[in-house]
Amino acid sequence: MINYMGQLMAGTTDEKCENTERPEAPDADVDFIIQNIKHLFPKDYNIKENIQGTFAGLRPLVRSHENDYHSP
Repeated sequence: MINYMGQLMAGTTDEKCENTERPEAPDADVDFIIQNIKHLFPKDYNIKENIQGTFAGLRPLVRSHENDYHSP
């Protein structure tokens, strides 16, 4: 969680997903994040109702092989 321009930004999940041009944050991921931050808010505060936006992205994962390393 970070303060981003005066707003709370919370995340992240690392779930395997399809490679797509427009990744979207699945409801299950949003619910997971809410479940893990709800203790920071008053009990009657509806986090989901106050979400201003979600975003998702893909990042490359590098898999190493012993041939990848070269001795100087």
